[in-house]
Amino acid sequence: MAVRRGVGIVLVLIVAAIVVSAAGLMMMAVFVGRAPQVAGGSTLVLRISGDLQETEPGGVIGQIFESQPTVRSLVEALRKAKVDRRI
Repeated sequence: MAVRRGVGIVLVLIVAAIVVSAAGLMMMAVFVGRAPQVAGGSTLVLRISGDLQETEPGGVIGQIFESQPTVRSLVEALRKAKVDRRI
């Protein structure tokens, strides 16, 4: 009987972990998935301060923290603004 009870507890914990993970993914999709609202006739303003880096810092730490703008990110922003009819 103790083995069945232990297996049941483990299965309940696995199901609970799956439910919590699914709920977390849904919450992330709700908060992160929203596109920014841009009114028609807007102007792109790039405020560049400090030194521009050529590449983004590598590794996990560089991806977690917001880093300085790079040349590539600024060029990409200009390209997106060029083809966006709202800007």
